[in-house]
Amino acid sequence: MLKQEDFTFLSTLVERGLSLLDLINELKIRFMDRVDGEVASEAFTAIGLNMSSDLARERLAYILAGWLLEAGKYWRILTFKRGSGFKEVYIV
Repeated sequence: MLKQEDFTFLSTLVERGLSLLDLINELKIRFMDRVDGEVASEAFTAIGLNMSSDLARERLAYILAGWLLEAGKYWRILTFKRGSGFKEVYIV
């Protein structure tokens, strides 16, 4: 579940001018502590994707990072624009 503190953290990262890749990595690290690897592995197994608890934990943290970025777009914390062949992040 996303918390208000996650949106505050996202705003701080965006203000620092991080690239999209760096944003995703920072958010993934943040979410890793919230994901139980065994539960994540069971969830992925339930949909036919067998993976170790460590990999499942990392994948789920990545999904949560993407979810927060999408929510950030919705709440106009950031926007994505093409620039120099790469997606860049801009403060709205």
